Amino acid sequence: MRRAGRGRHEHEGPDRLTAGASYTFSAYSDSTCTTGNLLATAASFTTPVTVSTLGGSLYHHYQVGNYLQTQQQSAQAFTTGSSTGGYTLSSIAIRVDSKVGSPTNLVVTLHAASGSNPNTGTTLATLSGPSSPSSGTHTYTCSGSGCNLSAGTTYFVLMNAASSPATSYYYVDLTRTAETKQPSDNGWSIADKDREQLYGSWLDIQAAVKLKVTAVPK
Repeated sequence: MRRAGRGRHEHEGPDRLTAGASYTFSAYSDSTCTTGNLLATAASFTTPVTVSTLGGSLYHHYQVGNYLQTQQQSAQAFTTGSSTGGYTLSSIAIRVDSKVGSPTNLVVTLHAASGSNPNTGTTLATLSGPSSPSSGTHTYTCSGSGCNLSAGTTYFVLMNAASSPATSYYYVDLTRTAETKQPSDNGWSIADKDREQLYGSWLDIQAAVKLKVTAVPK
């Protein structure tokens, strides 16, 4: 952290912040017209924690949308760490490989885990992001009370594009590579098996969706 004052920078602490740690800061004027002009009183913030499979090697793709004349959905489970107060979900980034036809309205929702079928749990939040993403990694942000996550609890990220016309779908990337975390001991995990819905039945796929979950400890 650095503080500007009287035309120079002074070290106030470490240059790199530790994920999940709390910090305090004050803002000062850089102007030479005043001496240490305080602009804002001390405040605090907590840096986010992450768990990600985005860096994993590509294993396969799965269709989300209207495939083989039926709507297919993809659901990836993740489990939170042990922060006493729980977490606030900030965002989920998803890797889309490509699309076939003209799929529309990719919807990303957060669900409580209830039984083996991802969509039977309560829908907690609908995340905001691109509704018709192109190839690449796309971030969907979470806002509202539904983004509050309990410690040591499993949730599902559900992806669907139910309004897509026939034979139009997104390819979502899958990986078998283990997840990475920041910090590495934050206790979060991503399930090894994605769950996919085909012809109304949920099946385990032997790989995980390539995604990144970012949350802030409370």
